[in-house]
Amino acid sequence: MAFRLSYRHPKTMEDLKNRLGESFREARARKGLTQETLAGMVGVTTETISNSERGESLVTVPVLLAMVAALELDLTDLVKDTPIKRPVLSKKRLRLDRELRQLGEKMTEGELELLVGIGRLVRGKRGG
Repeated sequence: MAFRLSYRHPKTMEDLKNRLGESFREARARKGLTQETLAGMVGVTTETISNSERGESLVTVPVLLAMVAALELDLTDLVKDTPIKRPVLSKKRLRLDRELRQLGEKMTEGELELLVGIGRLVRGKRGG
């Protein structure tokens, strides 16, 4: 049984917790399961199921996968509308990254090791 979320992109971790919690609660109700029964199927406490459904906490990946299987959900539907936030990089940064990658492809392992050491020194001087 595929399950499609009708939510917009989560903007915060709270949005994600609430979105997953509601999805799990609705799927559990559709299957006619109690929280206790689902907890037994998944191998967690009823409190874990309750906290997840209320958006109080995120479950671990193994528990998430077990819940998806027990509720016969499609994992890709749960995560496909979740955007991957990538930092916006300047044109200069993109050019420098590309140039560094091209240089690295032509270097020996020893040269790369030296370059990485220099990079670590520079980052250390700037405070991290």
